[in-house]
Amino acid sequence: MKIHSTSMIRWSLRILGLLILGTTLAYLAIFEFPYIGRDRTMPVRLNQEQLQQGDIVFRNGNSFMSERIVYLSPERVRLSHTGIIIKEGSKLFVIHIVGDHFANYVRKEPLDSFVSNGLADHFCVTRYNASREVRNDIAATALKYYQEKRGFDYDMTLESEKDLFCTELVWRAILDATGRDVSPEKVPWRGTILIGFKPFFRAPNFEPVYMERNCPVFETSAVSIP
Repeated sequence: MKIHSTSMIRWSLRILGLLILGTTLAYLAIFEFPYIGRDRTMPVRLNQEQLQQGDIVFRNGNSFMSERIVYLSPERVRLSHTGIIIKEGSKLFVIHIVGDHFANYVRKEPLDSFVSNGLADHFCVTRYNASREVRNDIAATALKYYQEKRGFDYDMTLESEKDLFCTELVWRAILDATGRDVSPEKVPWRGTILIGFKPFFRAPNFEPVYMERNCPVFETSAVSIP
């Protein structure tokens, strides 16, 4: 009788554990990760002829890490990644950086590939409000980071110019090419300061090129380029 009672207790605990696990997964699917189980393919609706060198592209990636970035973002924007467009002949590439431990340095990726790794309705393109020559300089600066194989900044700080995270790469390429800080107001995050996404969605420093429905609303900046 004692053995039978012990077995029943163990069986009940297993059932309880499964119920708790099921409830937790259901909560995550509904509230934390709302895109699980939906079509995660990025539809190609963008006319690439609209794009120019130095344009800034944004996406919300389709990975677990992207979902966590969005969830933890102090800006509350539905974006997780960004990069700078460069042109080689008739082909468009994105210079960007991801700390995925496989190729944790600045990379050059075809635009189509960059887009395909994003969620539907989360793709945005903005343009630095300057001459085409200046934007070409920004693109060339980003390409230089790629050629130098600058690494990913796992500390997520602005202290090292050699190590970068995604928004820092865009911000620093503009800073190095023009001498102008387009994000004087940094984002505090876990004891450090970051470059957020929102500064790249503010006029008059930037202008929209392609905006899907989950892109941040364009704002008028309190601090403009002199």
